[in-house]
Amino acid sequence: MKKISILGSCVTRDAFDFNGSLYQIDNYIARTSLISLTSKPIQILEENIPLPSKFQRRCLYQDFNKTFFQEIHAKKSDWIVIDFIDERFNILQFEDSYITKSNELVDSGLHAEKKYTEITRTEALLPMWKKSAQIFFHKLFKIYMPHQVILHKTHWRHQYYSSNGDIHCFENIQDGIDKKNSMLNNYYDYIEELYPDINIIDMTKETYFCSEEHKWGLSPYHFEKKYYLNFIRILDQITRQWTPNYKRHKTNFGDVNIMLEYDSSLTYLDFTTSSNIVESKTLKFDREGIPLIKLGSNGQYGFQYYPITIAIYGLECISKYYKTGIDSYRKSFIKICEYFVEKQESNGIWYSEFDYHYGVRECGSCKAPWASALAQGFAISCLVRAYYLTKNTNYISSAKKAISCFFIDIEKGGVRRILFNEYIFFEEYPTEKPSHILNGFMFSLLSLYELYITTKEKEICELYKQGIHTLIQTVSMYDLGNVSSYDLTHITIPGNPSKYHYQYHLTHVHLLSAINLIEQNSILEKVLHRWLTYAQGNKSCFRLEENNIKIIINEVEENKLMFKNQENSVRIEYDLNEELDYAFYINNDDKRILTKKYDKNNSIKFTPIENNYTIIAFVKDKFDNKIAKSFEISCFEKQSLNLLMNNTLQEELLNHTTVCVKENKMCVEIKIKNCKDLRFAYYVQFEKQNIHKEPYSHKPSFELTLSEQGKYEVFIFCKDLLLEKFVFSNKFTY
Repeated sequence: MKKISILGSCVTRDAFDFNGSLYQIDNYIARTSLISLTSKPIQILEENIPLPSKFQRRCLYQDFNKTFFQEIHAKKSDWIVIDFIDERFNILQFEDSYITKSNELVDSGLHAEKKYTEITRTEALLPMWKKSAQIFFHKLFKIYMPHQVILHKTHWRHQYYSSNGDIHCFENIQDGIDKKNSMLNNYYDYIEELYPDINIIDMTKETYFCSEEHKWGLSPYHFEKKYYLNFIRILDQITRQWTPNYKRHKTNFGDVNIMLEYDSSLTYLDFTTSSNIVESKTLKFDREGIPLIKLGSNGQYGFQYYPITIAIYGLECISKYYKTGIDSYRKSFIKICEYFVEKQESNGIWYSEFDYHYGVRECGSCKAPWASALAQGFAISCLVRAYYLTKNTNYISSAKKAISCFFIDIEKGGVRRILFNEYIFFEEYPTEKPSHILNGFMFSLLSLYELYITTKEKEICELYKQGIHTLIQTVSMYDLGNVSSYDLTHITIPGNPSKYHYQYHLTHVHLLSAINLIEQNSILEKVLHRWLTYAQGNKSCFRLEENNIKIIINEVEENKLMFKNQENSVRIEYDLNEELDYAFYINNDDKRILTKKYDKNNSIKFTPIENNYTIIAFVKDKFDNKIAKSFEISCFEKQSLNLLMNNTLQEELLNHTTVCVKENKMCVEIKIKNCKDLRFAYYVQFEKQNIHKEPYSHKPSFELTLSEQGKYEVFIFCKDLLLEKFVFSNKFTY
C-alpha cells in the first residue's frame, strides 16, 4: 500500500474516497497556508480550542503551533500531495507570526483574544506568499525528494450539477471565482517555474462541474465524481511509475537495496539512486555527451571510451528519466544507445581498447582489444530499454548481435569459460587464467534474461538457463563464512588468498535478490538470506534459535498454567536487539483454535474452555528467518487451585529462610520443599535507604557484597502461579 500525506483541502482528500484503496493517508494537514506554516509558532493546547469537531481542533492546533514539518518528518510517506485551495483565506498577523483566517478560527473566537492585523488575499500579498513558498519548499526538500512532491492544480468551477442532473451556474459569485482562479494561476506558475522536478496533476484543462449532492454541500470546489476518479487515475500513473522497486536495508557494511520487483523495460535495478556519474578529474564527457575515463595506474592510457562506464551512465540516465520525467535524461540515454549501435563491431562486440591488469597477479592481464561479458550485458540492457522507449527495432537488432560472444570461448575472442570442466561461465575480464568474478557474471545473466523476455528467442533463453545453472551450483563456493568473495581465485589458484570487499558483498546480495525474483530458487534464496545476515554482522543465517523463545502467560515467565473460562494474556519474548515479527497458533487436540498472523505485536488474549492446549510461538527476523517453539499448557478453574500462599507455606518460608553474613557478603537461602512454582525477589536497605533490588526469578538464594558497616534489612518477596504475593524481612547489623 502506498503511503500519502496531504497538505491542502478536501479537493485532494475527497478523491481517496473514490478508488483510493491502494493508498494509506498518513498525514492530512488542512486549513492552513504557506505564509502561516512558515512563520513562528504560537503555543496553544488542543484541548483549549473551543470547537466540537476533533478534526477542526486539530487543524487549528497545527496552524497555531506550526507542526507541519515535525509531523511529516515523524511519519514520512512515500508521496506528499499539495493543493492551494485553502490559500483562499485571508491572513491574520499576530505580532511577528501569522495565522490562517479559516472558518474554524472564526468559529473558535480565538483570534479575538489578541490584537491582530488582517491581510487580505489580493495581488499585494503575492510577494509575501512567494517568499513563504521558497522557505516552505526549501524545508520540504530536506524531507522529500522533488519527484515525491505532487502539486494538485485545480480551479474553482462556475457550474454545477443539481440534484436532478441539470447544469446551473453559481449565482452572484462569477467574478469572485475568476479572481480566485487568477490567484491560483499565479501560485501554480511560480511553483512550476521554480521547481520543475516536482510532479503535477493538472485538473484545470478539462471541463468538470461541481455537484449539489457532494457530501460537504454545494461549493465551487466540491466536484462531481468524475473529477476525483480522474485524479486518482493520474495519481496511479505517477506512483506506479516512480514507486521504488526495492527496499533499503541498513547493515554493518552499509545500505543495500533488496529488489522487490524486476522490470526489464523501465528503470534498471536501483540505478535511480546508486549510480551518479559526473565529470571529475578522472571522467569527462565528449561533445556528444559520451563519458570517457582516465585509465592506468598513473593515467598512462589517458581518457578512454570504456563500454562498461558508458553503459552504466546510460542505465543511470534512463532510470532517472523514469523517476523524474526530466527530458534531458531521456536525450542523454538515447545518445548512449546510438553510440552503441554505431560503435558495435561486426562480430557484435564493444571492445575495450587498452591493456588491463587484473588485481590478482597470477591471473595475468587482458590484452587490447578485449571483450567483457559485463560490458556486453550492460549495453544489452541499455538497448532493450531503448527499444521499449522508442519501438525502434535497430536497438533490438544490435542487442541480439551482442550475444554472439557468449557462445565463444575466451581463447577464441569470446567471453565464455568452462568452470570445473562442467559449468558455463561468462567472464567480466578475459584474463589468461580464470578469475570467475561473481558480480560481473550476475549482471550479464540479468541482461540475457531481459533480451530473452523481449525477443522470446530460444537460443537466448538457453544461454540464460546455462548461466543460471552455473550460479545455482557454484554460488556457495563464494561463501567465506562471514563475507562473500569477489572471485574464485582462492579456489582456482592454489594458495591464493580470498579477494573480497564489503561493498561488493552488498552488490552480490542486491543482484541475488533480483535474480531470485526471476528464478524463485530455494538455493539462491538461502544464500541471499545468509549473505544478508553476514552484512548484519552474523556469521550464520541460523541467528535465531528456538530454545531462546520464551512464553509469558499472565505475566509469569515459562508458566504452563492458564485459567479456564477467563481471559488469559499470552506473550512471546525473544532477546534480540532488533525488530521482530511474532505469530501464534493455539491448538486443542490438533485442532486449530486460534491463529495470529505475523506482525510486531508479540501478545494475544485467549479464553480457554478445555483442559489442555498447545501454543506454538513463531518468531521471524527482518531477513525472513523463521523459528517456532511449542508449549503444552494446562488449564484450571482459578477457584479450584489450592492457593500456595496459605498460612502453612508462609510459616515454612519464615522458618526455613536463613540470612547470614560470611566475610563481606550477605547470604540469603530459602530451604523449602516444592518451591519450583515460586518466584523470589530481594530488596536490600542500608540505614532505611534502598541500595539493591534483585528482580523476580526462580532462585531461592541470593548474595550481595556489603561495602559499609551499619544496619541492614533484606525484604524477601515470594510470588506463586496465581501471582499472589507474600513479603517478609530480616534485619541484621554488619
